[in-house]
Amino acid sequence: MYDSDFLGANDPKHTRESLSYLLYGAGKIEERIANLIYSPAYKLNEFGQSSVQELVGWSNNQDLPVINARTTKVLRYLGFDVRQL
Repeated sequence: MYDSDFLGANDPKHTRESLSYLLYGAGKIEERIANLIYSPAYKLNEFGQSSVQELVGWSNNQDLPVINARTTKVLRYLGFDVRQL
């Protein structure tokens, strides 16, 4: 993904509102993550599940670690029973 793909595929106001909701919105973080991935009201084009989860992890590294499909695969390889949202 190139920045221009993401920027060209999304309205700037909707992008700001969705990302602000994800990082600082009311309610449980798990619900906000699911909404950004699946809900048309929050979903962003060219910004999938791994991007959403990584952004949450990088912005909130005290409570929720960075996780995506690659980290889940490695943790499973190491013997951890990890489920991805």
